[in-house]
Amino acid sequence: MTIQTVYLVEDHARGQDTNSYWAKVYLSERKAREGVEYWAPRRGIRSLRWEDGSFGVMIAYPADDDDVMPAYKIVPLDVHQDSQPERGGTLQRD
Repeated sequence: MTIQTVYLVEDHARGQDTNSYWAKVYLSERKAREGVEYWAPRRGIRSLRWEDGSFGVMIAYPADDDDVMPAYKIVPLDVHQDSQPERGGTLQRD
């Protein structure tokens, strides 16, 4: 089985301006969402409200808060296979 996509969890629950990320990725959006639902109450967030973001990103807001800041985001990332050549633009060095 070739893994095509992994799901990274951005953690905004601490109210930081910068993103922090969990030290693991998930192989399905469902499992990533289960992980977020499991850990959110341990951070004091009783329930979440999910919304679709752009580029397939799932965004979780505290359900009991009208806050516009997300608590978590699940970001799908394509997996670049070892057999795939790099394509596109060129990297420039400073």
